[in-house]
Amino acid sequence: LSSVPQDLPTNITHLELWHNAITNLSQSDFSGYRSLISLDVGYNQISMIHNKTFHNLTNLNDLSLSYNQLSILPADVFARLVNLQDLHLDHNKLSSLPADIFVGLG
Repeated sequence: LSSVPQDLPTNITHLELWHNAITNLSQSDFSGYRSLISLDVGYNQISMIHNKTFHNLTNLNDLSLSYNQLSILPADVFARLVNLQDLHLDHNKLSSLPADIFVGLG
C-alpha cells in the first residue's frame, strides 16, 4: 500500500498498516475512522504528517509511528488526542520536537 485505504468499515477500532510504502499522512486519511482506538503505521516511509491528520481520532489511545522517516512533526499534530496513552516515535530521524507537542495529551 502506498496510501491509507479509504474503503474500510467506518467503525473499525484497530488498524495496522505496518510494512507498507506509505510516505505521508494527509488531513483526510483517517477522517472516516473516528472509532479508532489503536493505530499502527510503523515500518513505512512516512516523512510528512499533516498537522490535522489525527484531529478526529479522539478515542485513540495507542499510536505507533515507529520505523519511519520522520524528521519533523507539526507542533499541534497530537493536540486532540485526549485519550492517548501510548505513543511510539522510535526509529525515526527526529532530532528535536516542538516544545508544546505533548500539551493536551491524555
